[in-house]
Amino acid sequence: MEVDYDLPDIELQKVYESLAERARLLETAVYESRKNMSKVKEHNKSKLKMRTLRTQARKNKRNRNLETTLARSVLRASLRGKPRLSNNTFLKSVPFFHNLEESDLLAVCDALKLMTFEQDEVIIREDDPGDLMYLIQDGKVEIYKSEFQSENQGVSLGKMVNELIGGDYFGEKSLISGKRRSATAVAVTPVTCLTLHKDVFLKYFHNNSSEVEAATNKTAFSYASEEVSSFAKHVNNYDCLLSLKRNASTVREERVATALMQLMTAFAPELNVQDTIERMTNTLYSIFMCERISLYYCHWEQRELRLHIGKTKLTLPINQGIAGHCAVTNKLVNVPHVNKNEHFYGDVDIEHGFTTRNVLCSPVCNPSGKVIAVLQLINKRGGAPFSEDDEHVIKSVSEQMSLTLASQKMEEENNHSLTNYIPLWKLDKERVSILIKRFLGTSLPKTIPSEMVQVSVSIFYAGEALAETEWIREKAERTIPYMVVKFDQRVELGIDLSNIPRVARVIFNVSYVEGDMNIPIGWAGCHLFDFDQLLITGYLRLSLFQGECTPDIAAVASLLNDTTRPEVDFLELEFPEFEKPVIYTDYVPEEAEVDFFQEDRMNRSRIYRMVNKEISSFIEQDPLKPLSHDQKLLIVQTRSALITNPMALPKFLRCIDWSDRASIQLAYRALNRWATTSDPVVALQLLNYHFPDPKIRALAVSRLESLSDATLQLYMLQLTQTLKFERFVDSALSRFLLRRALKSPNTTGQRFFWYLKAEMHVKEVQDRYGLYLNTYIRQCSSLRRVELGHQMFLVSKLESLSKSLAKLRQKERTHALQASLNDLVLPAKFQLPLNQDRWCKGLDIARARVMNSKKAPLMLDFLSTNATSPPTRVLFKAGDDLRQDQLTLQVLSVMDQLWKAEGLDMLLSVYGCISTGKDLGFLEVVPNAETLAKITAGTGKNKFSKAVQVFDDKKLKKWLGSHGISRKETEQNFCYSCAGYCVATYVLGIGDRHNDNIMLTKDGRLFHIDFGHFLGNFKSKLGVKRERSPFIFTPAMAAILGKKPHKDLFKQFIQLCGRAYNILRKNANLLITLFSLMLSCGIPELQKPQDIAWIREKLMLDLTEEEAAEHFTSLIHSSLNAFSVQLNDFAHIYRRN
Repeated sequence: MEVDYDLPDIELQKVYESLAERARLLETAVYESRKNMSKVKEHNKSKLKMRTLRTQARKNKRNRNLETTLARSVLRASLRGKPRLSNNTFLKSVPFFHNLEESDLLAVCDALKLMTFEQDEVIIREDDPGDLMYLIQDGKVEIYKSEFQSENQGVSLGKMVNELIGGDYFGEKSLISGKRRSATAVAVTPVTCLTLHKDVFLKYFHNNSSEVEAATNKTAFSYASEEVSSFAKHVNNYDCLLSLKRNASTVREERVATALMQLMTAFAPELNVQDTIERMTNTLYSIFMCERISLYYCHWEQRELRLHIGKTKLTLPINQGIAGHCAVTNKLVNVPHVNKNEHFYGDVDIEHGFTTRNVLCSPVCNPSGKVIAVLQLINKRGGAPFSEDDEHVIKSVSEQMSLTLASQKMEEENNHSLTNYIPLWKLDKERVSILIKRFLGTSLPKTIPSEMVQVSVSIFYAGEALAETEWIREKAERTIPYMVVKFDQRVELGIDLSNIPRVARVIFNVSYVEGDMNIPIGWAGCHLFDFDQLLITGYLRLSLFQGECTPDIAAVASLLNDTTRPEVDFLELEFPEFEKPVIYTDYVPEEAEVDFFQEDRMNRSRIYRMVNKEISSFIEQDPLKPLSHDQKLLIVQTRSALITNPMALPKFLRCIDWSDRASIQLAYRALNRWATTSDPVVALQLLNYHFPDPKIRALAVSRLESLSDATLQLYMLQLTQTLKFERFVDSALSRFLLRRALKSPNTTGQRFFWYLKAEMHVKEVQDRYGLYLNTYIRQCSSLRRVELGHQMFLVSKLESLSKSLAKLRQKERTHALQASLNDLVLPAKFQLPLNQDRWCKGLDIARARVMNSKKAPLMLDFLSTNATSPPTRVLFKAGDDLRQDQLTLQVLSVMDQLWKAEGLDMLLSVYGCISTGKDLGFLEVVPNAETLAKITAGTGKNKFSKAVQVFDDKKLKKWLGSHGISRKETEQNFCYSCAGYCVATYVLGIGDRHNDNIMLTKDGRLFHIDFGHFLGNFKSKLGVKRERSPFIFTPAMAAILGKKPHKDLFKQFIQLCGRAYNILRKNANLLITLFSLMLSCGIPELQKPQDIAWIREKLMLDLTEEEAAEHFTSLIHSSLNAFSVQLNDFAHIYRRN
């Protein structure tokens, strides 16, 4: 089962009063395809529901384009089968029930009662007493609260705040609290629910009420909010198209759905309508495979067609040419040979030196049916004329464009007219002004260093100050029982409102003043524009974080207002009011425009002579190396010479003065003109904290659209973390990731789900990530939802089991584990979060054991449903934060791909690792492998005799020769793998490298495990560094390669290291970018940009390839002669045994 939902629509009058509605308007027409409507008519049951939905839509004054979306939701429900799961299997997919013991779960299953509800039936009503909990099996339910009254079929409901589908539950809160219902639930479609009576509920859940309340906490984001509504509607619309494509009965239907899915990638909430039209036009080239695409605007009063190509404007009489004929007749025109058509106007070809062979034109009409534009395709590639299939596709595309153009007209009116708004560009003499009212210190200690309090006010873009910091001071009015400081002072920052970038951050630092010292109390911040792009006004109360906000923190902080602590300090502000709302707009008056190609007049020839010599050198510099003022000036002045170099775009954007509107406009003009590349490095760079501007980020995401699923998965970890940098929930990046997750649920969707789930304990992003999870789960199929639910069930049970085992003595744990697993009833068929490709049916309980390491991980063998497949062995860890291991292994995977792309396979064993929650996760166990510690220690009689074996250089070589595998094979495998890990661990600064963290397979593949320390964070004791070797390369390892550097295998090892090292150096930008995108992930050793400097330093980017290879050779000899490594290994084995 897969059920779609729609969100409450805003009345048309309100739509046209607010520019913020344009993103919603852009997409509602996607589902207007007349061809696809015919599918609905073929289903009698769907026809009846269609009429009901249409009547309801008209009654609520809904947008006419929503009707088709609703109809298709009904169609999908009627077309797809709805397999019914057993109650037990179903409950195991619902997280609410995961903490129940199996016996209790069976008792709950027996107590469940089945209830059905008709469409529009009220299931529960606000303020009524509650005695049932409802668990939805099929259908969709909307939740309303009486904050605002609205009418639906004569029933007063209130404001729609949430929507629920199969697997969701409601009504439990009143059972927990004993209070009346807090909301109204209405069946939007026919609904089937399982109900649980209050008496049964309290019997099985009263002992863990806190866990129940935690399970019932929904995201703080309401589906009635503007940004959430916009985001959810986009995802829902895309899912509808995806369903239509999967269920298409003809090639034509599939192509229409595919074309509209491609067209949806042009929509991003960060873009204005003109940007969207340009992106739609660019997308059409790949859909229709034609040479030219033109969009003629119809000006009926002047009887003209107007075409804009860059700064060139072409005007034709309304009835001239094939496009004119299309506009006048309001009919689609397909001309296979223009020379045989009486309406063809060839003067345009002559003027532009172009030859038109065939043309396909489609009228674009407004909702009343009037032609407002003509979409013209010219010259189908391959020589053939446009086909009948092309006609059907362009009809759907034209319908999509109709509301886009209507929104453009509204946007132009807002740019030029003062009727509804004041455009920001008109406030060129207004400064940024803020009234600081008072500070309330409710969490301060009883003893404070001073009664004098200071507030500093700064404004930043990407951590760069846009104006000088301003300070105000005032003595506290009182300090007990809490501090009150009344300021009532206005602060004016040295920047005009018209010059503010859309994502500027205002940061307030509050501190005590004691003499010349400032002692931080806390900080908070805010943005100046909301989701509707309106300037904030009036009263604002900010909750302070503890400590001080530096420019680095201002650049990467994902939350500016601390809503995570129960007791916080507050700063009260007031922003100026204006006669009308002030709206941010990209519009610039023509007299203020700067031509992108207009260079500075100073001695151009001298500048261009310098391009190849100087500019190339610092364009190729890594992202961490700052540009000087002169270098920035040079890049801006020679931008037209750099526009063909994709790698130069990030550098150019770093040179822009983001406190100057004209300079910002120059950056915007560059975005769509700059050369593109299939290499994702540039796009990933543009998504880091240096580039918070929404248009830049939207462009970066558009460059990722062409990535294959396999390539995308390499970077999913970073992209999911990057969602923290986004200004709003609805963004180009969030839409992109949800689209790709829905398109490939078993690969991209699987990773996306668990990457989000692993961060749900982080309070700063809990609400945002919770919304993304809810949206994804709601839109994926019911089967997929159950699969993910069963994965969560497994994680929950193993976590509970690990906690109980931790309380036992070590020797009792394995027996207790096996006994507990015997009582655990898993779903008949399930997947592991670690490996979605392999289906499991249970556990090999006899082989389960608890490891002896500090956190006592569980070693588990999961049995495959495929009788011929071996069990999947994993480690389940509870108590270790695996996010750092996950990041390190992901970067190792990227390194592996970089080497393979250069024809070099270093035989890395990049095992699977997935974090599933706070200090929880799975690790894949590499088969046929042992730690170097176990191989080295052997079977000595006591711990000293075992530890002293580390000084036996022949131990590893003997062990490799004892498994019946050819010596040549094991030596080659060892040579390549050892070289790969030497280079990788050196560049990443992997610490804690003792012989229990390095393993060797029987066929000679060496690999590292347990990446608890990286980026040069090495362990020390009593102030002495324990790890002084560049990387681990011991005499025992050298013995496998022939011991001496002059041996052929040793020479090969040195050459491999040098080559692998230089490949990484060539891709330094990518490696640095991957870590910079993770700055907000909360890993202790990756908090600020300076932490990434280790990689840049170790890659020695100023050296030539020959010098770099020689440098690494010297590191090999240094590591080989590092006696401290053997001493560390000796101490480790001695201590562990």
